Amino acid sequence: MGARTTTAQYKGLFIENRKGDEFAKHMLEYDQSLKRLRDKGFERHLRPSEAFSLVFERIEGKLEGDLFDIACRMTAPYSWGEWHSMAFERRGSKLIVYLDPEGLIYVPSYVMHNNKKYRTSVTYKTDDSFRYSEKKEFDINGLLYLCINLVDFHRFAKDNPNSAELIRYIFGRGIEDIPEIWKKSGSISLPEEQNVIWPIGLCTEEYGHVIGCWEANGASRGVIPIR
Repeated sequence: MGARTTTAQYKGLFIENRKGDEFAKHMLEYDQSLKRLRDKGFERHLRPSEAFSLVFERIEGKLEGDLFDIACRMTAPYSWGEWHSMAFERRGSKLIVYLDPEGLIYVPSYVMHNNKKYRTSVTYKTDDSFRYSEKKEFDINGLLYLCINLVDFHRFAKDNPNSAELIRYIFGRGIEDIPEIWKKSGSISLPEEQNVIWPIGLCTEEYGHVIGCWEANGASRGVIPIR
C-alpha cells in the first residue's frame, strides 16, 4: 500500500481515507477505479450496505474522527460521487444485482463536431473476465421509472416482498430503519436498457441522493476486509 495512503477501521474493514483534493484527481470509470485501488493494495470498492452503514450512523450521531469525515464526504452536496462494489442489470421484469463485479468495461460513444470530439453516450460491456461474488434477482415488474425515490419504491414493494428485500440488500436496513431524511431524499436509479450490466455508485444531486446506475466517472475508494 502506498506510503501516503491512510485507512480507517470500521466493522471488519480497512477503508481508504482520502481527502477531497485526492478524490478530484481520481475521477475514473468503474474498471479504471478498480484497477487504481488494487494497485494501491486494496481489494474492492465499498459495498452499498457498508457505505450506508457509515452514512446512517453519521446521521444518528454514532461516528467521530476519520469515520465521520469519510461519511460526510460520501454525501456532501454536489460531491464527486463514489463507486460501489455492485452492478445492476434489467432483464425482462427482473433486476439482476451482482455483488463485487469485475470485468465491466467502459464503452463510450463519440461524435465529431468542428474538429472536436464529444461524448454522446456510455455503456458497459463484459468479456471472459467478468465475474462476481454473488448474484440475486429482484422482481421489478411494472416499475418503469429510471429513478424512483425510496418512499415510492416502498409503496411499489408493499405487495411484493421480493422487491422490498432489494432495499434491505442495498441499504443494509429495512425501510422502517432508514433515517427519515434519507427516506425523503434518497432515490434508486434503475437501468433503462435490457441486458446491459451497469456498475452503480452513490452521488448527490440537487434533488437528493441517488444510488444506482451511473454513466459519469466516479471517485475511487478502496477497502480491505479484515480476515
